[in-house]
Amino acid sequence: MITNQTKDNDVPKVGVVIPSYNSRSDLESCLGSLKFSTYSNLSMIVVDNASGDGAAGYVRSHWPNILLIEQSTNTGFARACNRGVSELRKMKVKYVMLLNQDTTVHPRWAEPLVEYLENHAEVAAVQSLLLRADGRKINSAGNRIHFLGFGYTEGDGRSLGDSRVQKFLRGPVEITYASGAAAMIRMAAIEELSLFQDDFFMYHEDLDFGWRVRLAGYKSVLVPESRVYHRYEFHRSSKIKYEYGERNRLIVLLENYHILTLFMILPAWLLMEIGVVTMSLLKGWWAEKISGYLYVIKNLSAILKTRKLHQAMRTVKERAVVAGFSGVIAYQEEPSLLLRAVNPIFNLYWRIVRLFIVW
Repeated sequence: MITNQTKDNDVPKVGVVIPSYNSRSDLESCLGSLKFSTYSNLSMIVVDNASGDGAAGYVRSHWPNILLIEQSTNTGFARACNRGVSELRKMKVKYVMLLNQDTTVHPRWAEPLVEYLENHAEVAAVQSLLLRADGRKINSAGNRIHFLGFGYTEGDGRSLGDSRVQKFLRGPVEITYASGAAAMIRMAAIEELSLFQDDFFMYHEDLDFGWRVRLAGYKSVLVPESRVYHRYEFHRSSKIKYEYGERNRLIVLLENYHILTLFMILPAWLLMEIGVVTMSLLKGWWAEKISGYLYVIKNLSAILKTRKLHQAMRTVKERAVVAGFSGVIAYQEEPSLLLRAVNPIFNLYWRIVRLFIVW
């Protein structure tokens, strides 16, 4: 259950949560790298979402000191993270590290994150610099929120020597939100804001949490001295990813924006939806897009209740919350001609709208 334990009670306790689904080979690499962590006070939990490849059995037989939580069904990434955090709460950890199953860590991954959180009370979440598996290119130097609810990874695909990403590598830098693939979060912040919404299942759960962090007046920061390697492979969007991504994107907008901001972005949102629906028709994904709309309509009452909770967390003006939001969607491996065409339009629209957000 607890590994790398120390007798020094002054070392903050860190709990690592690794959601797992059909990932035995990934887990071998991930847990193998964690074994060499130099941080002296770690608890590790694997939450297995009913994998069919023997992943749970592998953890049980090879890593007896790691707490294994076996779900009877695939409950999704968001709920698995929440389940792991509920166990860490019992262990009295100070910081929670969310780690994707397909990552490996540098031995000294934890110390820079803990040190930064210990010295910056205004920061709720920190992210490691996520590199591609070979360590030569960036996977995420922090994540960015587009004002229409999309999320993208800063610096994705850029080499470490690229001049355009040096601002992320020189030292800790504030980001819009931390990637759930390698984020360390204060347990106190989770208690105050809660973590992920179970119903999201997957996609946008970290964006939604990062938005709440901003609503509450806290910050998210990239700490590039902490390195995590992500066995990332580009896959064109699948229907299931598209459905959850589009559904959750709309929910995030409805729950987190100030009501006046929602009205301000409505024209741009309608224009974007025309484009998104058109693309869904061309790709044969229209049923998934309609399913997302129907889900929101069916669950509108619950969404509005959650919106009330989120808005009650607000301690800063909307202008401060959206200050880091982007008007463009950048760092796409296969940017479409449509995206290249609309990016300048939406960027101009957002720059103008922000001038009028004074609440």
